[in-house]
Amino acid sequence: MNDEHQSLATQSTWSYLKAAFWYGFKAPGMGTIPANALAVFGLGIIGLGEPAVWLVGLGLETTYLLAMTFNPRFQRLVRARTSEHADRTADEKRRALLETLPAESQSRLADLDRQCHRVLEINQQNDDLVVDANRAGLDRLKWAYLKLLVARNNLAKLGARESEAELARKVAALEEDLRTSADSELLRQSKSATLGILRERLVNIRRRKESLEEVDSDLNRIEAQVQLVIENASIEGKPHTLSTDIDVASSLVSANLFGDSSMAIADLDREYGTSSVPGRMSRERS
Repeated sequence: MNDEHQSLATQSTWSYLKAAFWYGFKAPGMGTIPANALAVFGLGIIGLGEPAVWLVGLGLETTYLLAMTFNPRFQRLVRARTSEHADRTADEKRRALLETLPAESQSRLADLDRQCHRVLEINQQNDDLVVDANRAGLDRLKWAYLKLLVARNNLAKLGARESEAELARKVAALEEDLRTSADSELLRQSKSATLGILRERLVNIRRRKESLEEVDSDLNRIEAQVQLVIENASIEGKPHTLSTDIDVASSLVSANLFGDSSMAIADLDREYGTSSVPGRMSRERS
């Protein structure tokens, strides 16, 4: 544990040191100009003619870097910029996931987002701590909802050519054929292998149907819970925190049901501090 803390501290110090070296100012039409890096480069050029300048420059640069790296105000600035960059990256990944969904799912998420915004509006006159807690809870809730929509879309695209009833009829017919026919041993082996494949496909179809029902149930549950919070807050006129009124939706889907989006979702889970593991977010799946 001590080694881990030391590693994190070293990493943070290095990030502050790097930020201090490249620190600069914004110029209209030119973006950010790394003033310190340019000064170091300039002293390096001057030092080619007068090597003593290198020694003076090294002392000045070392003093500057140490002063900036361990300055609490500068550290807060670096953390804020890092957090802002991470938020932008997360938003971009979320938008990319959203674009993979059909229009109906996008509209459904937009409706939930409006309802979540309504929750914050109702609590606006309440304690800032309650509002902040609700905002964080709603963000986690919307992320769980988006993951469920991605899983549902992937499950829908995995639909078989035949329906469950059609496959069941094929299985029953082949079972009857094997019981009554007088085929050669080689042909019976081939039919038995085909029957095994059809049975596996039937199991997959039923499993997919069950997973779709579970995902749909959780999506409906999230929508109903948000409505309940709105109604309770409107009727009682007092703040309701999501930590008690809304259980974040259970993650009923395993990572393999996210399809091509699995890596993006895993990255965002790490950023949000959540998990794609079934049952981790709320309840254990029996």
